[in-house]
This record gives sequence, C-alpha cells and structure tokens, in this order.
Amino acid sequence: MATDTAKSGIWTEHVDANGRKFYFNMVHGRSYWELPDELLVQVKRPAIDELRDWDPSFRHERDSEEARRRREEVLLHAAANARATNVAPGMVALQERMAQAAQRKKKETELKQQRATEEKQKSEDATNEYLKMHTDKDTDTTGGKWLVR
Repeated sequence: MATDTAKSGIWTEHVDANGRKFYFNMVHGRSYWELPDELLVQVKRPAIDELRDWDPSFRHERDSEEARRRREEVLLHAAANARATNVAPGMVALQERMAQAAQRKKKETELKQQRATEEKQKSEDATNEYLKMHTDKDTDTTGGKWLVR
C-alpha cells in the first residue's frame, strides 16, 4: 500500500461476508486488508455499529440466543421465498405492495360506481315524485309543495 497517499482521508473498519476485517478509505474510495499501526488509530467504526454498542437493549438482544435464532429463521424464510419465486427478496415486497395498491384502487373504483348509482337513483326518485304529482288527479290542485309563482 502506498502510505503517502493513503494517510489522508477517513478510514472505516468493515467485515466482509467471510468475516474478515478490511479497512476503507472514504476519501480515495479504496479498501485494504491491512493497515500500518500509525493508521489503525485513525480507523473509525461505522456509526451504526457504534450506536448498537451504545444501546444497552440492543447489546442484550444481540447476546440473546433466542434473538439470534429468530433472525436466522427470518433470513432462512426470506431466502426460501426468494428461491421459490426466483426473485430477490426486495422484489417480493415490491410485488406485495403493488398488489395491495391494485386492490385499493379496485375498491375505490367500486365505491365510485356505487355512489354514482345511488345519486342516479335519488335523481330518478325525485323526478318520478314530481311527475306523479302532476299526473295524479287526487292530489291538491293548489300546487302543494311544487307551487311556483
């Protein structure tokens, strides 16, 4: 590693998928497996890891065997679903949200149609009542409630 150029910048420590530590220089955008001792003091842990260590409830849960087992079950279930559908787990969630949105839109459309039908029926009832009063000979000839002057 060229320590002259790499000494500047913000260093963060990370762990890869195999559990190995590596160091990332945020200024240069480069990763290194090993760092000289003088640079190790500059290494900062990611903020999320710092917060997890600070929060006592998270630390207790992290140490809990039950919590670890639950996380593994959730991950296995998500992986099995993803394999079964041949899509990424994020895509499954997207498809579920799209299906829910389609159902909401269908319900809204049905409600609009129902309201339109009810309004049409009310309008027809009012018209029929008016016509019935004019054609019915047994009603009051003074005009009743429909008197217009």
